[in-house]
Amino acid sequence: MSLSYEIRESATSVAKKYDHGELTKLHILYGIRRKFPEQLKSLSLERIEKEISTLPRVPSNLLVVSEEVEELLSKIQYPQQALELATSLSLALLGVGVEDSLSISEPSPIVEEEELTLSQSLERLNKLIGLNEVKTQVSKLINSIRQITLDQVRGYPKFQSDCTVSLLVAPALGRRQLHVI
Repeated sequence: MSLSYEIRESATSVAKKYDHGELTKLHILYGIRRKFPEQLKSLSLERIEKEISTLPRVPSNLLVVSEEVEELLSKIQYPQQALELATSLSLALLGVGVEDSLSISEPSPIVEEEELTLSQSLERLNKLIGLNEVKTQVSKLINSIRQITLDQVRGYPKFQSDCTVSLLVAPALGRRQLHVI
């Protein structure tokens, strides 16, 4: 599910709650605030809902989305973009700035990766659910490197190879865990 979709769902939910016939920028602001409560602490959900409640009620099963709102939603691909949009909408619609609570410009702390032995790394890899093709390819690669090393120890001619490994894994299948391992 994309970030834009999640924000749209939250915005649509509050629009339906108040019987609004159109999705507005205020609804989008509400959706972003719901998605990023920690980064937008100073922006009160109650304040946004109070403003939303003043919009005219139009009981309908249909919810209209203007081109302008659709364009705003389509521009939200990353959290940074959503937070920047929330900042500008908050200022324009509520007269409230939220810069002080945005922690997006602060760099995240660097996580030191621990040194693992090959057997520890393989053990971690094998504990991951799925990724059978990746596990198989990693095993083949390790076996190839072991064979090359054995051949060198035995005095066979050195095998010339530039080895670059690229693991192509579908989204949400543990790329971060594989990188750490």
